[in-house]
Amino acid sequence: MIKLNKNEIIKYGLIASLFTNFTIGGRYYADSKEYKEKIEKLSMHSQKLDRNFKDLLEIYQENDQKSHEKSNKIVVLTNELEKVKNENKRLESENKLIHNENKKLKKKKQRKEVSSQRKLNMELTFYTANCRGCSGTTKTGINVTNTIYYKGYHVIAADPRVIKLHSIIKVQTKNRTFYGYVADTGGAIKGNILDVLVSSEDEAFKLGRQKATVTIIKEGK
Repeated sequence: MIKLNKNEIIKYGLIASLFTNFTIGGRYYADSKEYKEKIEKLSMHSQKLDRNFKDLLEIYQENDQKSHEKSNKIVVLTNELEKVKNENKRLESENKLIHNENKKLKKKKQRKEVSSQRKLNMELTFYTANCRGCSGTTKTGINVTNTIYYKGYHVIAADPRVIKLHSIIKVQTKNRTFYGYVADTGGAIKGNILDVLVSSEDEAFKLGRQKATVTIIKEGK
């Protein structure tokens, strides 16, 4: 064992203290530098994150604004659609009222037409297309040499002062009812007499004269 005096112990104590302080200071310096680098890296990363956050915030705000605009457009379109639906309902309601009113007016017109139809008590006689003085063509220009009908109606001669030419009439006798078209006149047809065209003289003779109630379905011009 080496024996040291008091002065040497103090000397070596100071040297050890200085070495210890140098070692601790060096470690502190190294730690401080590393920490500073870490702080700088964290600061740079933080700045990058901050920029990214700002970019994301701008995108979000832009999308939020677009979404808000779209929402407003949807609200406007929804309101417009509701207005259109309400207008359609109103028009349908009006159309239904107009339709019902037209039906009433039509029925009223039909009743008026029926009530305004003239009815006459008349005498029927019968003739053929080849009778004496007959030409086979009616006053209205219809060729009746091979037919006694015009558009499904019996051809009839009448006094135009009583029933106008081109009138459509309903003839009711004791035995039958038929419809006729006033297409002809005749020298002997005066007043309330109708002359009905038939196929043959035998048929005209057989039918003779008949009483009839005549209703004017459509007045001629």
